[in-house]
Amino acid sequence: MAPVEVKDDFYAVLEVSNTATFDVITKNYRRLAKIRHPDRNIGKHDSIAVFQDCKATLQNADRTIQYGQKKGATEDKAKQKEDDARQERFRRLNVTKSRYDSDIFEDQVDEDSRKERERNGWWAYMTSPNYGKVDETVEQNQARESARLHRLASKSIQGSELRDKEAKLKRLQSALQDVNSQIAVEKQKVEHAASAQIRERKATKEAREAQAAREAREAQEREWKAAMAAAAERRSMEAEERRRAMRAAEEAARKAEEAQRYVMNVRACVRLAGDT
Repeated sequence: MAPVEVKDDFYAVLEVSNTATFDVITKNYRRLAKIRHPDRNIGKHDSIAVFQDCKATLQNADRTIQYGQKKGATEDKAKQKEDDARQERFRRLNVTKSRYDSDIFEDQVDEDSRKERERNGWWAYMTSPNYGKVDETVEQNQARESARLHRLASKSIQGSELRDKEAKLKRLQSALQDVNSQIAVEKQKVEHAASAQIRERKATKEAREAQAAREAREAQEREWKAAMAAAAERRSMEAEERRRAMRAAEEAARKAEEAQRYVMNVRACVRLAGDT
C-alpha cells in the first residue's frame, strides 16, 4: 500500500534538519515546548498536538523511517506534478512556435509570389512590341492612360497590402521571439531545478554518510569506554582479591604466631612445675 500523504513537515515544525540526531531533536523540542506550552497557546490544541507528535515520531527509529518514507512519497508526488506542468507548458509553447513558423512561412511564400508576378508584369510591358511607338489612336491613348491609372491603383493597393503583410510578419516574428524567449526561460528553469535536485541529493547523501560515520564513531567510542570500564572494574576486583588474600595470610600468620607463643608458654609452665 502506498504511503499516505504527509501534511506537516515534522523537521520544520521542530526547526531541525532532516539529519538531526535524537539529542538535537530533544534539545530543540524542550526549547520550543516552553514557547508552545498550552497555557500560552489557548485555543491552538491542534498545532500543539502536531508539535508533540513531531517529537514522538522523530525520537522513535521505526516511526522516523515510516515518516521519512511518507514524506519522500509526498515530495516525489509534488515534484512529479511540477514536472508534468512544466512539460505541458513546453508542449503549448512548441505548438505556438510551430503555428508562428507556419504563418511566417506562408506569408513569405505569398510575398515571394507577389514579387514574382510584379517582375513578370513589368518585364512583359517593357518587352511589348508596342513599347516605344509614338503613333497611336485616341482610343489607344485612352486605353494606355486607363491601364496606367489601373497600374497605379493596383500598385497603391499592393503597397498597402505589402505594408499590412510586413506589419503582420513583424508581429509574428516578435511573437515567435517571445515564445523562443519563454522556451529558453523554461529550459533554464528545468536545468536549474535539475541542478538543485542533484545538489540536494548530494547534500542529503553526504549528510547521511556523515551522520553514519558519526554514529559509528560514537558507537566505537561507547564500546571502547565500556571495555575500559570493564577492564578497570576487573583490575579493581583483582586488587581487592589480592588485598583480601594478603589480609587472610596476615591473619593466619598472626594466629600461628599466637599459637606458637601459647605453646611456648605452656611448655615453660610445665618445666617450672617440674622443677618445683
